[in-house]
Amino acid sequence: MKRFMHYQLKIFSVLFFSLSFFSVYGQVKANNLDTTNNLDTKCKFSGDTLFCSNKIIITKGQLLTVGKGSAENGWYHWVGFQSPFHWRSWLFKDAELKNSYADNEQSRENDLVRDALLEGKRLIVTKLKREGNSNIGYWYRVYLSETAFPKTHYVSNILQALKDKEIIITGK
Repeated sequence: MKRFMHYQLKIFSVLFFSLSFFSVYGQVKANNLDTTNNLDTKCKFSGDTLFCSNKIIITKGQLLTVGKGSAENGWYHWVGFQSPFHWRSWLFKDAELKNSYADNEQSRENDLVRDALLEGKRLIVTKLKREGNSNIGYWYRVYLSETAFPKTHYVSNILQALKDKEIIITGK
């Protein structure tokens, strides 16, 4: 009897996790707003250049301008630090979390990005990368760097950031 119950438990566990996985996968596929299909834009790479059907051309070394944050509190939704181990993130971290942020690390990170990315600041494209797959769609990640000291590095979902005017194309 115990052996039979043991097999039933295994079968139930496998079915439960399988259904959970496919349910989550379906929601991710249905709700993925980062794909180029949702932006009515088709893009392709050629060398270090991204060409899009809506006449957007982004090349490595191109200068882009920072716009306003599109999320609440002026936060940037589509632009963030490239690394979670950035010096701005670790400087005074414990004191700020204890005193100002009540252990809400994401709000602190959003504030740091907002304070570092002043509207009108110029950033240079250092790398372009396509991510995703044919099932959920593709999106394009652009790695950016400040042109002046301290050379902070950022990463952005470029098509969404352009759509929400968090990043503005100004030329070379």
